[in-house]
Amino acid sequence: MITAPGDYLNAGDPDPYTITATTSVAVGRSVSQVEFFSCSDASLNCTTGSWISLAVDTVAPYSASWAVGGEGNRAVKAQITDSSSSTGTDVLNVLTDRTNPSGGSIGYADGYEVAGSV
Repeated sequence: MITAPGDYLNAGDPDPYTITATTSVAVGRSVSQVEFFSCSDASLNCTTGSWISLAVDTVAPYSASWAVGGEGNRAVKAQITDSSSSTGTDVLNVLTDRTNPSGGSIGYADGYEVAGSV
């Protein structure tokens, strides 16, 4: 299961971002590897894109570096392979908003209080 990022990244989050995952396997089996992927486009669950391998990690805690890229949806995937060559996957859609707000101002019709307390 992908444990980081959550479902949202903003301009304050690092780029590249470290994706992390935890695993669970059946009793008597062990994890062989976890491979991390990112989607080539902004489609949900990468339905119209292609999965691009980021890294393979064989030692817990499992992680990979991910160059976040542009704004909007970005799908990432972790695929676990156990000692019996069985696989499982977890896909996460991450909304990215890397642009800081700009412009705008606030005007108060009656001014504002700077010395008082709320």
